[in-house]
Amino acid sequence: MLPLALYLFALNGNIFRLRRPLREYASFLLSVLWCAGFFYASVEMVIAPSWYEFAFFVLLLVCLFLLLGAIRCFVDQLYWSLVDYGTSAMRLAGVIFVLMVISFALVSRDRQNFEPTLLALSVPQQQQQKQQQQQSILKWDSKKRPTAENWVFGERLWMTLRYHVPLVGAVISDEWQPADRALTVVGLSPPGDDNLVPDWWPQGWERRWPRSRDWYGAMLWLNWILWPLFLPFLIHRLSRER
Repeated sequence: MLPLALYLFALNGNIFRLRRPLREYASFLLSVLWCAGFFYASVEMVIAPSWYEFAFFVLLLVCLFLLLGAIRCFVDQLYWSLVDYGTSAMRLAGVIFVLMVISFALVSRDRQNFEPTLLALSVPQQQQQKQQQQQSILKWDSKKRPTAENWVFGERLWMTLRYHVPLVGAVISDEWQPADRALTVVGLSPPGDDNLVPDWWPQGWERRWPRSRDWYGAMLWLNWILWPLFLPFLIHRLSRER
């Protein structure tokens, strides 16, 4: 759905006034379906490889040669949607900002999506107890989740920036990390203290529901791709001659 949203966003509200050949719409739809299928097959090959996923993956590779022209046109449209053929970065900045807001409002807001790092857990227990007595507040509970008193606005903001802005992690202490538990999304996941899969998710597919690590890993890689495209425009804007 992300490529489709980017494509509609790029048309600046003129989607109903533009008339394109039907073949172009069909090739765009097939390209979106191929990208979604390729992403699904790649994840399945990593999580639980089987002959079914392998055959589906090979089928997608065969379809790639049949849809090579459509995929090439799709990449060209995506390039236009993001940076307007290298002339503007406003759309790209909007995508980066929207992804950051989604993570902050729907994922980082829930403390169940995080756990202490190995570095924080490696601190000797006596030293932890001494620090907790001095601070009179527990940093994490028995399930290794940040306590409600410790998971304040600043913690949520810094964790969001860490995975959405490259190099921010270099100046942030390694105390929290995305948990190896089911992703909890505000408004979608059932209420409670446990990381539960949403009720509307198909039964038997629980293992296919992403973990918190999966979400932030995807955001990290995606932003490492988007920011190098955005920074040259920002540097040019800041350093342009008066």
